[in-house]
Amino acid sequence: MNRAAMVQHYNGTGWTEVPTPVTTAGLLSAVTAVSASNIWVVGSQPVPTGIGRLGLAMHYNGTSWTASPLPAPTVPVNGEWELSAVSADSANDVWATGFVSNADGLVEHAIVEHFNGTSWKVQPAPSLSGNSVLSFDGLVTTGSGRLWSVGSRNPAGTTVWQTLTARYS
Repeated sequence: MNRAAMVQHYNGTGWTEVPTPVTTAGLLSAVTAVSASNIWVVGSQPVPTGIGRLGLAMHYNGTSWTASPLPAPTVPVNGEWELSAVSADSANDVWATGFVSNADGLVEHAIVEHFNGTSWKVQPAPSLSGNSVLSFDGLVTTGSGRLWSVGSRNPAGTTVWQTLTARYS
């Protein structure tokens, strides 16, 4: 069974699968479009060797999908990371958020990445005091580097996850 990342296109009457460059077990989590010829998807894919997952971004130029190289955030030994949300204002203002997990699969902290039209760059992510954990799952940009993200947090010393809304500017 092929579990490669799958993209489908709806033409108004039916769905068709569109080939992607990801041939491994990719997981796509979010999609955003600047136009019909500028679409982004994010998610994760298995690391090339070993165990774990790493972030994945792909871009559609109106004809085909290409993988877009991502800089890796700081990840613990045997940890993993993935992108879970993406939003774009323009071709040179695309944002993605996600999270880093440790070797046990426990979320450690949120990540934010920005595409400036040429390349992706890791951006400072909000942090919480103490050993609190933060994870982003949804994102919208309102222009000029202003973002709203939703997710969850786990305050230090508790076992309860709480809903979180954050503004980034």
